[in-house]
Amino acid sequence: MVFVIWIAFILTLAKNIAMKKIIFCLILVFSFAKTSKAQLTITDSLTNADVANLLTGFGVNISNLVINCDPAAIGEVSGVSMIPLTQGLLLSTGSVNNFNYINLVGGYLNSTFFDPDVSLITTGFAVDMCVLKFDCIPQGDTLQFNFAFGSEEYPTFVGSMYNDAFGILMSGPGINGLQNVAQLPNGDIVSINTVNAGVNSSYFIANPSPTTTGLTYGGFTQNLQVFAETVPGLTYHFKIMITDVSDGALDSGVLLEAFSFRSNVDAVTSLKTESANQFKLYPNPNNGVFTIKNNGFDGQTNKVVVTDITGRIVKDFSMTSSIETIDLSELNSGLYHINIIGAKNVFNEQVLIKK
Repeated sequence: MVFVIWIAFILTLAKNIAMKKIIFCLILVFSFAKTSKAQLTITDSLTNADVANLLTGFGVNISNLVINCDPAAIGEVSGVSMIPLTQGLLLSTGSVNNFNYINLVGGYLNSTFFDPDVSLITTGFAVDMCVLKFDCIPQGDTLQFNFAFGSEEYPTFVGSMYNDAFGILMSGPGINGLQNVAQLPNGDIVSINTVNAGVNSSYFIANPSPTTTGLTYGGFTQNLQVFAETVPGLTYHFKIMITDVSDGALDSGVLLEAFSFRSNVDAVTSLKTESANQFKLYPNPNNGVFTIKNNGFDGQTNKVVVTDITGRIVKDFSMTSSIETIDLSELNSGLYHINIIGAKNVFNEQVLIKK
């Protein structure tokens, strides 16, 4: 009883950064230490090319990428955890390494970067922002993207002024100004106070024990999807932003699913006739080693994405010359799809690996 009263007293005093951090540390200290179940690999300090590669999916071309984040606040995450995403690009208001409980070292980044468009996702005092900007040319008439938002603010500061928020702002042909396309179906912005155990709970996953799950954040959204109508072949501008609100003591992050930024396949398939004359793949069937020839090579890099028959990405790489030998001999025998994505065309062919 004394312990409960003591904790309640501390919570009433949590009005500044230092006290919030103390509370968070106390929660971790009084948790029962268990072996982490989250088998995650986290890589920070990514290059622009690394980030563009993780973003680019089927039927899109991404360019002019600008990262306005601390280098430690953006990174690649891969592995199995309680989040329904196994690989993605993590944008955080703190160090991405603190996403994993076993990597938690305390402290937080104190970013001074500010973007006025943050007013589209919060009316509070925004600090420790991480913003990613880029242009995108879709080859279909829709764009889709998957993400999951999470935070250390859950569950203690739900309903408070510490309402950390996330958004994907989009502009371009047919769009009036900037639109946040990463809203919930009911129009709510994705934030601490709009997605939690009591509000929009169907989109929320609670994390009751960081030491058990291996993940530091106290809660996450489900795997949510962005959907936007586009004009094929025209350029759209994106600004992905996440921010702490009112203070920077506890971090929030958004995991953007790798390669899920994509345009609709139906529209893309209309380009296959043109691109089929450009790319040749041989021999087929093969033992996992084959050649791709680009008859229309113009010096531009093409992205190659290999998927299995379920659509799962099993390998991706860049094609930088007119003819390249591809080695997929580590894959099991079976049928795979080879997707070659360029700035103006898409090539897709099935390849049969027989060993």
